[in-house]
Amino acid sequence: MKKILRFQLKDLTYSCVAYALVMLLLSCIPAVISITFGDIDTNINGNGLPGAVFCLVFGIAVYKEHLLMAVQNGISRRCYFQSVLCVLVIAGCVCALIDLLTLFLGVRLGAGFSGNSNFRAIDIWKMCYPGFYDRAGSVSGAAVSFVLSAFVNFLLFASGLVTAGVYCRMAKKFRTFYCVGLPIFMFGVLPVIGAYFHKEVFKLVNGFMNIMGFRSNNPFLGVLTMTVIILAILFICYRLLRRTEIS
Repeated sequence: MKKILRFQLKDLTYSCVAYALVMLLLSCIPAVISITFGDIDTNINGNGLPGAVFCLVFGIAVYKEHLLMAVQNGISRRCYFQSVLCVLVIAGCVCALIDLLTLFLGVRLGAGFSGNSNFRAIDIWKMCYPGFYDRAGSVSGAAVSFVLSAFVNFLLFASGLVTAGVYCRMAKKFRTFYCVGLPIFMFGVLPVIGAYFHKEVFKLVNGFMNIMGFRSNNPFLGVLTMTVIILAILFICYRLLRRTEIS
């Protein structure tokens, strides 16, 4: 397992460095704009979408690109999957740490130029669990934000793995339809269905908010929910991996 893990960690290092530089640039640009033009309202959302998207894409790449190389070099699928789990944890934690540092940098910039700037840094988890963060201290709040961000990254990484797993498992003649149809279904068909069955969707959203602890201001319930979902996705992914034919 060490051989494939070393190779995956090398790819992860390059990817995380590029991601950190991009996030640093994206954090500085709004601050510079707001400082230069004081009447412009700008902000950044910490613990947000970029890290999750990065983990999703990296999860797809790890499964799609590394599986063939691993099998061709005589590495068992069990060892490969164990290596992927290690990369999942490391990637999720590193991206969560980068997001947290980016948020901290945004807060410091906003405080340093508060006199002539409308720049603000927003922690998205404080919007989801306001009651908890009102009671929590700065250190405990930052720790909880890190854990929540890491688990969201784990979830998106696992989703990337199962997305690539389905792709590799299906016949080649259907793969193009899968690549085209999946985003259309996710971002085109599902919103239309949601608009048509809005009452049912509203009930689902309420149920989701309850199990994620948004209603009760309990982030640990959200972590528990995400843990169950991640384990279910990883189980499906492992079953797909065992049945995937490599040609």
